[in-house]
Amino acid sequence: MFKKIINYLKENSFETIYFNIGISIILISIISIISLNIHYPFLWFDEAVQFWISNGIKPDAQAFTKIGSLYDAIYLNKYFNLDPGGFTIIIRYWSKINTNQSFLRLLPFLFYIAAHSLIIYILYLKNKNIFVSTLFSFVIFLFPNLYETAFELRAYSMELLGIVIIILAIEVCNKDSKHKSIFLFSIMSAILMTSRYSTLITVSIGLVVVFTKIYNPNDTIKNRIKLAALIFTPFIIISMGVYFFSYSTQSKFANKLPYLNYLDGNLEFLYTPLNIVMLSLLLTILIVAIKTKKIILIYTCCINVAFIFLSVLGKYPFDLASARCNAITLPIIISMLLIMHKKIGAILNNNWTKISITTILIFILQQNAPVFLPKFDKPIEIYTDLLKLNKKNSHTFFIDRWSNTSIRYMYEYGELKNKQLAHSYPEKFTLMSNNEPYELKSDAKKWYNSQQKMNELLEFEYLITPELAHYTSIETQKDWKAINLEKSIYTKETK
Repeated sequence: MFKKIINYLKENSFETIYFNIGISIILISIISIISLNIHYPFLWFDEAVQFWISNGIKPDAQAFTKIGSLYDAIYLNKYFNLDPGGFTIIIRYWSKINTNQSFLRLLPFLFYIAAHSLIIYILYLKNKNIFVSTLFSFVIFLFPNLYETAFELRAYSMELLGIVIIILAIEVCNKDSKHKSIFLFSIMSAILMTSRYSTLITVSIGLVVVFTKIYNPNDTIKNRIKLAALIFTPFIIISMGVYFFSYSTQSKFANKLPYLNYLDGNLEFLYTPLNIVMLSLLLTILIVAIKTKKIILIYTCCINVAFIFLSVLGKYPFDLASARCNAITLPIIISMLLIMHKKIGAILNNNWTKISITTILIFILQQNAPVFLPKFDKPIEIYTDLLKLNKKNSHTFFIDRWSNTSIRYMYEYGELKNKQLAHSYPEKFTLMSNNEPYELKSDAKKWYNSQQKMNELLEFEYLITPELAHYTSIETQKDWKAINLEKSIYTKETK
C-alpha cells in the first residue's frame, strides 16, 4: 500500500494530486454533511404515514395499536399512499431491525449513495478518469430536490437508484453482453420501479431501448424470444403485481395535487429560471440526439415526451423543483453531463485549471456548507416544545389528524419514547382520527368543517393542530394563541 502511494506521488504532477485529493475531500465533506440530516429527530406527516402503513397500522390510529401483517401493510398502502408499495415493503422489514428515525432514514440515504456512486461510474465509462467524473457529479448538489431525497423517509431515493440503474443498463448492455448481466439489470430495474409510478415509466421505456439496442434481426427466433424473455419477464410479472395490489385501487382516487403545476392549464409557471434552464437543456439534448443518434439522449427525449404528454392530460405534474419530478430532471442532467464531458475534460488537462477549479470549489463549500445541513421546513418545533414539558405531567393535549401520525411515532418509537411517563402519554392525549376511506378525504376543508372547532376544545390545555387551524376560520381560534412561530402548538389565550 505504501509503495503504491509513493509511486502515485512520483507518477503524477503536483497539480493533478492537488486536484484529485481536493475533489475527493469535497465529495466526502458534502456527503458527510448531508448524512447529518438522518439524525433529524422528527418524522413529518408523509414520513410518519410511510412508517405506519409499512407496519400495517392505520396512519391516524389510536396509541399503541398493534403492528399489523404484511397483508395489512399492502392494503393500507393502497389507500394511504400513491406509490406502488415497494418502498413500503422494504421499510417494513428494515424497521424490524430498529425503529429509531436515524436508522429508518439510513435506508433512503443508502439508496442515494448507491445512485450517486453509479452516476460517477456512468461518467467514468466515458472519460476514464474517476476524479473528473466525481467533479461532474457535483452538479447534482445544485438541485435540492435530488440530494434531499437522501434523508427523507419516502420512496424518492429508491426512485433515483431505479433511474440510474436503467441508464447504466442502456450504456453498458450490448450484443456481446452476457445473458446473466442482462437479466440482473432487468430484475433490479423491475424491483426498483416499485418505488414510484414515474419509475415504472422510465424503466419500461428504458427496457424497450435496451432490447432495441441488443436485438439482432439475423439471430434465430429462439434466441430472439429468449432475449425478450430475459429483458421483459421480471418487468411484466412485477407490473402485474403492482396493478392488482396497488394501481387498480389507487387509480380511482388519484387526483391532481393543487400545490403542484401541470401542463393542462396556466403555463406561466414555465417562465421560472429553473424551468427555462431545464427546458433549454432538454432542447439541446434533442438537437444533439438528432445529430448524433446517441441512444441515451434518445431515451431522455422519449421519457420527457411521455411525461409532458401525461402532464398535458393532467395526470402527472411538471414541477421540476419538486422531488416528484426527479424522473424528468435526473435523466436531463446525466444526458447533459455525457454531452459535455469531452469538452470539459479537455479543459481540465490544463494544470492551472485543475488548481483553480479545486480551490474555488473548496472555497464555495466552506462558505455554503450550511446549505446541506438539516433545515426542514417541517414542524420541528412540535418536538422541541414537547421536550420542554418534561417536568410536568398534568398537561392535556388534543392532536389533529395531521399531527396524529408524527406525535404517536415520537412517543412510541422515536425521540420522546422515554418521555411517555413524564407526559402521561397516551392517557392525556386525545388523538383525532378519520375513519372514512381515503378516497373520501380529498376535500380536507369540508371534512374539518364537520369536526370540532378550536373554540370547542377548551377542556384541553394544549392543541397540536396545525391542519385544523389551517382549515378553520380565525374566529374559531380566538381563545387560543400559538406558542411557536410555525403555529403548530396552541395554548389558551390569557385575558
